[in-house]
Amino acid sequence: MIIGIIANMKKQQIRAFIPELLTWMKANRCRYVLPYTSGTNKRIDIALTLGGDGMVLKTARMLAGKNIPILPVHMGTLGFLASVKKTQVFDVLGDVLKKKISVTKISMLNVKVTRGKRVVKQYVALNDAVVRVGDVARAVVVEVRIGGEKYINFTGDGVIISSPVGSSAYALAAGGPVVSPSAKVLLLTPLAAHKLTARPVVVEDAEYIESIVLDDAGNTSLTIDGQESIKLRNNDVVRVEKSKKTVTFLRSVNTFLETLRSKFG
Repeated sequence: MIIGIIANMKKQQIRAFIPELLTWMKANRCRYVLPYTSGTNKRIDIALTLGGDGMVLKTARMLAGKNIPILPVHMGTLGFLASVKKTQVFDVLGDVLKKKISVTKISMLNVKVTRGKRVVKQYVALNDAVVRVGDVARAVVVEVRIGGEKYINFTGDGVIISSPVGSSAYALAAGGPVVSPSAKVLLLTPLAAHKLTARPVVVEDAEYIESIVLDDAGNTSLTIDGQESIKLRNNDVVRVEKSKKTVTFLRSVNTFLETLRSKFG
């Protein structure tokens, strides 16, 4: 087995762990590629991430549609996605070699920005697409359409469109529901909306959600998974829908509810 290692080498605890990891791999006849990046042309069987959820998000976008499973090891701040603890790594890797590991396929999001009749940017996302006003203390007006039909105009800080996996990220902090990763839905969560009836909405993932910037004083951006961004202009249309691309995760025995209990309990 060939393992691609994607690690946040800025963290001292990860740098200190790498020699132990490589020793285990050599002892178990595993080859490795370190570091594995988007520019690496070597074949790998699985990708092992060492870091937090941010590292998992970056890796998921890099490997979307490539059928390379990701084993996310939690050595960062947040651990909803990076569910394998450092103390479990070698046991879980042993289960991978024995093919006794849970495999989960998750759909990505397609995000498209249209300006007039021109598509100016396209992304894939795992967690969310966020249309949000910047650091100027002024609200943005966003028209939201679901499946091509107008739903509502939000005046506030913006909106979050997230996948079920992304429901435990920014959307959760904004008051949205936590949704099982296997649910076939999209979530719409307003950010500090100036409307008492503005509440999170859950729709089938067969629908698409569009956010149209109506008035933002030139200070609104689209952010993908909290890591990539583009400045938006008035009348820009941000369309979010389920992607045909998927990403595969290798997981330990922890269930969704066990993860929730460990984080919220």
